[in-house]
Amino acid sequence: MTYLGEVDLPGKLALLRGCSAFCQPSRAPEARGMAALEAMACAAPAIVPDAGIFPEVHALTGLGRRFTPGDPDHLAHVIAAVMDNLVPARQAALDALPAFAAHFSAARMADDVLAACGSPIA
Repeated sequence: MTYLGEVDLPGKLALLRGCSAFCQPSRAPEARGMAALEAMACAAPAIVPDAGIFPEVHALTGLGRRFTPGDPDHLAHVIAAVMDNLVPARQAALDALPAFAAHFSAARMADDVLAACGSPIA
């Protein structure tokens, strides 16, 4: 493991696109889970807690191998399962990108905000 410190956007994209898998071992429920969502958007196989936003993300897109928060043995099992099957894990992440974009893109967010507001603000 190498600590990279803060990376710029091109560095972050290269890191997420090139990583074998991304793990967010949060114990507390994540309301947004931005780091994992960024990894998913880059087709990195993501290992996420079965809490917070991640069950919804999985239901909408199929993305995210989930583990039980607070259970390090289950987390280790899920990590091992992903690492032992990297090619299918990466392919599943790639296959799910259209569903991910349909629910979590900036365009979708803008459309949802405009729909909630009723009309564009002049």
